[in-house]
Amino acid sequence: MATERAIRGNRSVPQPLPMCRPPARSGSRRARVFRVPAADIGQAIARLIEGGVRRLTAMPLLLFAAGHAKRDIPAAIQAAIKGSGIQGMEALQAYHFGLHPALIELSRLRNEQALSDRQQLPTKDCCLLLVGRGSGDPTAIAEMYEFARLRQMAAGGIQMEVAFVAMAQPLLKETLPRLAASDCRRVVVQPHLLFAGEIADSVREQVAKLATGHAKQEWIVTSLLADPAGESGRGNETLVNVILDRLNVAAIRVVAAGTDD
Repeated sequence: MATERAIRGNRSVPQPLPMCRPPARSGSRRARVFRVPAADIGQAIARLIEGGVRRLTAMPLLLFAAGHAKRDIPAAIQAAIKGSGIQGMEALQAYHFGLHPALIELSRLRNEQALSDRQQLPTKDCCLLLVGRGSGDPTAIAEMYEFARLRQMAAGGIQMEVAFVAMAQPLLKETLPRLAASDCRRVVVQPHLLFAGEIADSVREQVAKLATGHAKQEWIVTSLLADPAGESGRGNETLVNVILDRLNVAAIRVVAAGTDD
């Protein structure tokens, strides 16, 4: 079997996950996983082809599938392969993070960590606000709401709200005042984001600004899904395991598709 290597792309990865290696399969050479920003996909594939690679799997480092996963990454991969002039190059794309059970558990863990030193309150007095980046793609928004439904089940039925920083309704800037006017004694704002950056900063700034005028309520912002830069804990470990699981599933689909019953 030819060497299999996998790449995953995202436009911006300010806090990269550690390099990870899936286990070697019997009769095959060890696969390797490379971290590749979307802007560098073409260069990365060119290097892989020069090294003799004839099959690759791309894992979009994205929570939901919108324009990057559906158009940008596949287009960049195909353009690089076409430009190489190599015939018979096989390119697969694994599923994005999506609704993977381990991601739901990681989200629950981040909430638990944020409340570890807080007084326990009745469920009816609390609200969990799950904040997404936002997208113009309706399937991505629908998946966010499904994630929130599953997350609510994992939280024991706590009051759950969903908001977006931009491009989708309801907007965070409109949801925060509404919750401030509610009877909730504690509002836990959980950014459903992988890495630190402008979007995560915007969430924290909006919450901090509103909290100064609503001291009667307790406002808490949880950590992001990935561990902070320079640290490696449960967050990165979980994300790496999800990546490997997605890559394995993509490989299984290829084998199943080529099996004669």
